[in-house]
Amino acid sequence: MMAYIQWDRPFFVDPSTGEVVPAGTEGAVAVPTYGNYGGGGYSAGKFGGELSTALSGDPLSQEQLTQSKIGSENPVDDLDYLFYLHDLVVSA
Repeated sequence: MMAYIQWDRPFFVDPSTGEVVPAGTEGAVAVPTYGNYGGGGYSAGKFGGELSTALSGDPLSQEQLTQSKIGSENPVDDLDYLFYLHDLVVSA
């Protein structure tokens, strides 16, 4: 849903490499974040956010995340949950 695109909370990408780079990097392109997990370095509703997992390190189900007491960890929709799963894979 378009309402979950956060134009005011972008991350930055170097268009020549596709790598996420710090804000202010010359030539970097701003890309909006999405929900609570969509964006380079953006997880659990903030940049550098920590991912919740089961004690085994396995991903939580979408239902488990949605029932968490911390609202920033709730995926806003199915796409956001896929971003959560992606974040777990790349953080391993």
